Amino acid sequence: MVAIMIEKEVVIIVTRCSCFLCDLDSKNSLDNLKIKGYSLLMGNGIILSHDDAFRFEYGKIKEQLLLVHKEANQDEKFNPECPEKLLNICRIEVTMKILEWYKDKFSSFSPNLTKLQQYVNGFNHIYNLNYDPISYRSIFNHDTHSDNPNNFTDGFVMHNNPDGISLSGIKKNLEKDNEKNIMYIHGAFHILYHYRAKPNKKNGSKDLYKKITATQKNTLLDEIVKKHEEIEKAYHTLDPSQDYDDIFCVLESKPIYKKAWIKHDPYLNYCFERLGKEKNILTLGCSFSNDDHLLEKILLNPDLESLNIGVFNDNDRKKICQAYKRIANYPNANLEVLGKNIQKICFICTKKLKNCLWESA
Repeated sequence: MVAIMIEKEVVIIVTRCSCFLCDLDSKNSLDNLKIKGYSLLMGNGIILSHDDAFRFEYGKIKEQLLLVHKEANQDEKFNPECPEKLLNICRIEVTMKILEWYKDKFSSFSPNLTKLQQYVNGFNHIYNLNYDPISYRSIFNHDTHSDNPNNFTDGFVMHNNPDGISLSGIKKNLEKDNEKNIMYIHGAFHILYHYRAKPNKKNGSKDLYKKITATQKNTLLDEIVKKHEEIEKAYHTLDPSQDYDDIFCVLESKPIYKKAWIKHDPYLNYCFERLGKEKNILTLGCSFSNDDHLLEKILLNPDLESLNIGVFNDNDRKKICQAYKRIANYPNANLEVLGKNIQKICFICTKKLKNCLWESA
């Protein structure tokens, strides 16, 4: 059972744990969750549940970029504990380092995505927090130029417009009846923001978005790297009086800054608001250690019916409980709604997630 008390500024939580991945006879089986119409919020743990082939040491990337930043700003006060400042200055370098790692790995390793494809196909709405193209490939099933979607859409259908697609166009594609769709709340490597120096004459909007796709000559990852290299070369000579493409990833480390970035962009904010309207949600691969903004959006939804959160161990569960407390202390938090929704949470053991998502070596 679950016992919840919200007293003044303290949240005390004791929650149940149902291991549908460990106990095949559990009432909360994966199939039952799909039948109930759950939406899936998938984080980086989805990819990390695979063997070490997908792991990269972000700490080393950060360390290298900190040195570059320090050398470039010798005359300024340098704060190595301020990742936001680092990422604001070096965000394209961050994406390039990560992409270089992926390209190097995939030159000698090609994951079997069959089980992951079958798994995600059981959901109608997917909210993806991953930047990398692995989860995208698993959902749409295209590594080459052949476009063979798994009945999903992400709304980025540009037709004959090389400049991209507007938010209104994306929304129209995503909100069709009975449409299976995926949204990138934190952006993605294969999505670009197209800056227009002059607003559209019809609606005054400057915001356009592009999707990178595979070609007959190059895989999706090769095309992503190629485009990001072009952006990197032009990065230091951008002319705001001209149109240009930019990377589209929320790289901030703290929830408050992630939320601010999301609110700043029309597409990201649209995805964020849609997440806040979902009634039944399953989260997998999300630690919520630095994603309070997502948990806040879900738990402050007065229409929430159930929330199943995947956790790998008790430490993961403690981090989420700590996030509850922080959310309860937010100035505009509705404690009545929060208290009711906490009672609707069920922790799901994900120790066997690897067996569900990946083919055995």
